[in-house]
Amino acid sequence: LDIFAYHKSSEGILITENSRYLGFLSAQSLLEIVNDKRIEAAREQNPLSKLPGNASITRYSERLAENAEFDRFLCYVDFDNFKPFNDSYGFREGDRAIIMFSDLLRRQFPDSRFMIGHVGGDDFFIGAGGISGAGLKKSLVQLRADFAKNAESLYCAEDRERGYIEARDRYGKQRQFPLLSCSIAMLRIPAGKPVASIDTLLHEISRIKRKAKNARSGIAGADFREARPYKAG
Repeated sequence: LDIFAYHKSSEGILITENSRYLGFLSAQSLLEIVNDKRIEAAREQNPLSKLPGNASITRYSERLAENAEFDRFLCYVDFDNFKPFNDSYGFREGDRAIIMFSDLLRRQFPDSRFMIGHVGGDDFFIGAGGISGAGLKKSLVQLRADFAKNAESLYCAEDRERGYIEARDRYGKQRQFPLLSCSIAMLRIPAGKPVASIDTLLHEISRIKRKAKNARSGIAGADFREARPYKAG
């Protein structure tokens, strides 16, 4: 599709393999493929963030897990103190926080080495392959810092100055909550490591996410080691 886009006068594309002719894609066929892809992408987008949703994230994770030629990374991002913020400022401001974070994701991970997605609510996904873990972690640290800084603009001057809001927790008790930030779980699948089931990856990411919530840095990482499918219970 990229080749065709740069040669607009072309009638189509010849397909070859090992210098042998395989077939021909006409301009009309290419346009239909582009249109189908756009419709599919729009159907799977989260309506608020305009990022790919769960179906796209799952397909990407499965493809990444199968390709053991290089290190692969799956990251799960979850907002901290989002419910009390929503309760205090309303869902409209909550939506603004989600859109703000989506824009930060696009700026921080702009190229094809990464896949960013919106799991739902205040949960997001970042996938990458063929990059260094140190470089990715640096980008995640920057993402977290930028979000915390930008999210301050969503608060009134008094709450911003205090550095916290007062709201009720899930048990109905009034308490103090820090301003919005996020926790990030980073799972590395080493090159050459077999992955028996995508469920094993999801289980491992959930475990790392709990560690990230309790980490001072807000980021926790681990290597994937379990090659057998995870079975609950």
